[in-house]
Amino acid sequence: MTFKVRNEQAGALRKAAVAQSLVKDLSRGKGRADYDPARSIVHAYDAVGRRRRIRLSEAGFIDEIAWPSGRALKFASDQDGRTTSLQEPSGQQIAFEYGNDSQLSGIIRNGVPLCRFSLNESRTQCAVRYWDASTAYATYDEQGRPL
Repeated sequence: MTFKVRNEQAGALRKAAVAQSLVKDLSRGKGRADYDPARSIVHAYDAVGRRRRIRLSEAGFIDEIAWPSGRALKFASDQDGRTTSLQEPSGQQIAFEYGNDSQLSGIIRNGVPLCRFSLNESRTQCAVRYWDASTAYATYDEQGRPL
């Protein structure tokens, strides 16, 4: 019981912090945003007044982004807040895989692997292997900046 209460408290605190950050970021420039804590929804308006609805999960992660047209992106996250899947408005599914180091290791669309990521131990070289067997490489310095 103690852990359940702690998890609920952590989720409520995370949700409040995420909502506050979204409202702040989405209110920059000519946009504006507000938060409805009773429904866990951030309403964001662009410069011409078009509205998006961002629903937060009980754990405090983004659960859905919806537009007035009815189109919506639906997210699923694990307990660490990593996005594990995304459902596009078209119904297409994207899954994200993570390695033991919690880094993104693969992207799968509708059950078909699109790409796999691997880093060397010093995290200065990344290889991306695509579905067609091609590979792309990127090199970084020790601070993670591309070279």
